Amino acid sequence: SMTRLDMIPGLKVILKFDQLFWPTDLAYLNGLPSSIVWPAEAGRRGAEPVLTGYAVGSHAAHARAADGGAIAAVLRDLDSVFDGRASKHLVDSYLMDWTEVPSIGGYFAGPTTEHYLDDKAALAEPIGGRLFFAGEATNTDCASMGYVHGAMQTGRRAAMEVLEAQGI
Repeated sequence: SMTRLDMIPGLKVILKFDQLFWPTDLAYLNGLPSSIVWPAEAGRRGAEPVLTGYAVGSHAAHARAADGGAIAAVLRDLDSVFDGRASKHLVDSYLMDWTEVPSIGGYFAGPTTEHYLDDKAALAEPIGGRLFFAGEATNTDCASMGYVHGAMQTGRRAAMEVLEAQGI
């Protein structure tokens, strides 16, 4: 049942700088307290000086609770790696906190300690042959359970169910 699924907190931070201060071959920075960060156009010559950070689960909770908020937390992480250059060169920022959006509520659905795959299958069951469900919370394939690829898989499944219900 839905009561045994939790929405995992998550946020995205986009930071624009007046210049690139990180190595041009930087793919991503992992292991930061607040997020995983990577260049918007990693490896591309003439790339915009933009970094994108994602924080999920406990990292998102840490960033949200940080002094000054999530953007400040990610900047502090970057400043610790790049000797204060992130704060010095920041010109604009954007925060998308999916946890704060009522129609979304988090980054993705995840199991509580009482969760079973049967719960996900139950959420995917059509109602009356007229209402069909998709989304990563309905995906029972353990190999692709979360994120966008899991949601896409269930979209295909639900589309097939619609076609079948229509006799197509």
